[in-house]
Amino acid sequence: MKKLFIIFSILLSLNSFAQPGTYSGTFILDLSLYSSTISNVDFVRGTQNNPMNSIGNNQYSYNFSSFLMSPIIYYNFRVNGVDESFSVLNNCLFINPTNNDTTRFINLDTTTTASIVCWKSCSPCVAAIPGCTDSTANNYAPNSNIDDGSCEYNITFFVDMTHVTDVYTTPEVNGDFNSWCGNCSSMTDVNNDSIWEIMIPLNTGSYIYKFSADDWNIEESLYEFDDCVSGNPPYINRTIDVTGNQSLDTVCWNRCYTCDTERNYYNVTFQVNMTNVFTSYTSPEVNGTFNNWCGNCWSLDPQGNNIYSTSFNIDTSLHTFKFSADNWNIQENLDSALSCVDLGFDSLGVLEFVNRELKLMSDTIIDVCWESCNACVYGCTDLMACNYNFLAEVDDGSCDLANGCGDPLYLEYDTSVTCSDVNDCLTPIVTGCINPVACNYNQLANVNDGSCDLPNGCGNAVYLEYSPLVTCSDASSCLTLIVNGCIDSIACNYNISANVDDGSCDFPNGCGDALYLEYDALVTCSDVNACLTLIINGCTDSLACNYNIVANLDDGSCLTLYGCMNPSASNYDSLANCLDTCIFPQVTLGCTDSIAINYNPFATTNDGSCVYCQYGCVDTLSCNYNPLATCDDGTCLTIYGCLDTLACNYNPLATCDDGTC
Repeated sequence: MKKLFIIFSILLSLNSFAQPGTYSGTFILDLSLYSSTISNVDFVRGTQNNPMNSIGNNQYSYNFSSFLMSPIIYYNFRVNGVDESFSVLNNCLFINPTNNDTTRFINLDTTTTASIVCWKSCSPCVAAIPGCTDSTANNYAPNSNIDDGSCEYNITFFVDMTHVTDVYTTPEVNGDFNSWCGNCSSMTDVNNDSIWEIMIPLNTGSYIYKFSADDWNIEESLYEFDDCVSGNPPYINRTIDVTGNQSLDTVCWNRCYTCDTERNYYNVTFQVNMTNVFTSYTSPEVNGTFNNWCGNCWSLDPQGNNIYSTSFNIDTSLHTFKFSADNWNIQENLDSALSCVDLGFDSLGVLEFVNRELKLMSDTIIDVCWESCNACVYGCTDLMACNYNFLAEVDDGSCDLANGCGDPLYLEYDTSVTCSDVNDCLTPIVTGCINPVACNYNQLANVNDGSCDLPNGCGNAVYLEYSPLVTCSDASSCLTLIVNGCIDSIACNYNISANVDDGSCDFPNGCGDALYLEYDALVTCSDVNACLTLIINGCTDSLACNYNIVANLDDGSCLTLYGCMNPSASNYDSLANCLDTCIFPQVTLGCTDSIAINYNPFATTNDGSCVYCQYGCVDTLSCNYNPLATCDDGTCLTIYGCLDTLACNYNPLATCDDGTC
């Protein structure tokens, strides 16, 4: 608070010496780190709000000029109608002690052009690095300072298939995040507990999805009023908002909750046979308390033979309903004696209406005749027809006889066929990609399903040209192999071959040479300029007999026990390591080595005079006389004569040649 008071006092003192006049200045705001859309930027001074002009590169400028009583002005910047705020006090800021508002201030008497400043800062903006700034995301970019909304998170989906009665093999997740692709996001059930799961990486955002199985062979029919869904029939889907890594709750197939939770709706199939309706109509419908008697909002689809049917999800409340047609143009006139109806009376007890009754405890199929509680028994009585009905009592002319291949799984399939003949279905369809250039080419396929994934760039992550958007890699697009490493030549681990910096650079951070006094074991990259004093090990104790005047690191070798170190002395000290005065008894000097030729048995102290034998010929008259020999070894040669066997006077007994040959 004292600091604030001093700043305020300084400003007051500056004002006291200021002169009234016209003052001008240019103010520049850098919004390169502003993460939202920019609509308008204003220079705010008190109650005055002045628009700033864009000068490019996300920078905005305002030229100020006004007659002032003082050159010091207080101001702020405003973006999209919101004033900037500050988390710390800095040198360009002033806190008004009256209302605690923080504003910028400048003395236009000394500064006419303010430095370019960043939003909410007194300093210029650092370089903008867009990317994912969430450290929990898969693609977290630690160097980014602007979140560009690209964060990708792992979302784990769970579905409990326990109550699914349809035959299926593999559940899957389909949504707008995978283009409703069918079985491209197949789920797994590792522990065979009928709870299937899959982890899918998704970017931040809102998505819709549903569970299906076997490439849409079956799919969920979700209740439109449940709290986890959105959309309108027949397109009811689950919703998810991705803001981080999530493991979603396990949900039951067709529901927003677990299979153990009591159901709040069931699927009801309304089927009405209109054979006995003779009034003209176009489109039958079902109306009831479940759809607010809405008219034709729940129309029934024609199934043939005057039968109309559609399935709807309905909550478990007690409901009443009836069939009608063409938006109430006709409606059932139900007999009050029927067993399936609910009677409605007015306040006087007069019967006012008769409707069908519906109480759901499971998925239900309501198959009835118009104005009846039971189904009509009409149908095809021809055994050869595809729609032969052994329960039918009256042939209704609906018999559908074999007229070609009606199985869409065969190439011979004809959409006009209503009754398929197995003998006409010969070639099973194998869908897939039939382009051999595609990555997913299927040589067994005979029908192109449009799934061909053609080469569209480098999909190999070990190359610089790699793009995660590539779904089919082209080897010719992958040119430069990635070499990860440190690419800063100043670092100790600089890799001249690296082309992608992996953040491993180890820069000089002290002396790492153990031969110098400045050595620090924590240093990972040694700086030669930090290593100044070479270590000289030795004894640094000046009182020791082996004191080393040049040593700067004591190595523990100091010898400080002074005493006589001669075992022959009377004051010999076996513990002494520094020589001191010795006291000797009466001695006789001489050679004390018994093998010497001058050995003196009476000597007590060896005086170094011992002479030892050097064997050889000591006879000076011998031809092999050795002047260095001190002991004769019997090798002297003394018989002179001619030793040459070719000479006439050769002497075989001679051992020394006398030159007389």
